[in-house]
Amino acid sequence: LNAFGHEMYSTAEWGTASDPSVIPGYSMMLAKDPAFNLQHIEDRTSVIFWRYIRAHFDGTVDAVRKLASPLFTAELMKNQARSREGGWWLCFRDAAVGAVEVQRISPGAEGGQDGIEVLVRWSARNAQRMKTGQVRSAGDRMIRPMIFRLVRNAGVRTQAALSFLSTHCQGCGAPYEGGDTGSCDYCGRPLNDGSQDWILSGIERFDPSRFAAATVEPPQKRCL
Repeated sequence: LNAFGHEMYSTAEWGTASDPSVIPGYSMMLAKDPAFNLQHIEDRTSVIFWRYIRAHFDGTVDAVRKLASPLFTAELMKNQARSREGGWWLCFRDAAVGAVEVQRISPGAEGGQDGIEVLVRWSARNAQRMKTGQVRSAGDRMIRPMIFRLVRNAGVRTQAALSFLSTHCQGCGAPYEGGDTGSCDYCGRPLNDGSQDWILSGIERFDPSRFAAATVEPPQKRCL
């Protein structure tokens, strides 16, 4: 179980392509950023995903502020407001992750942004929660393959020494906290503008017809 009591899968079951070079854009990204590695992207996307689930559980966007663009955060806030009904808000119950896998990489020109599309195959039950802590289920478990879009300023390079610290400031190394700002609580660096590391810019439904880089097979579930 993770920190929020949700089921998780072993990282050994996260499937990336056996040959990363077949992922569109991978070789180009590696040429411009030699320390670039898929595990960092998949680890960071997993952290972003669970912060996204936490944001729904809490009914606020604080959990994602340091990992998502201001535009995404603002849109999530609007969606949360629309989901509220008489003090209840939308959350996800019994969430579990089956796969986190890079599908496409789009290296940007200097001055622009690099982009990565990551498949997160997860399942959960729609539920509702209220401030008193009550949770009521509102549906059956559904499998939800979704694409998480990450962006980073094109001039930023992966720091090998920090590439496995998915929730730490790339400037001072401090761990991310929650809160109402998108900046590091210790050194003040902005964390949600793509100038330090990859951030979430959008989420959409997975359309397999658009991706041919990797095939994800449903894994055998194991609780940790």
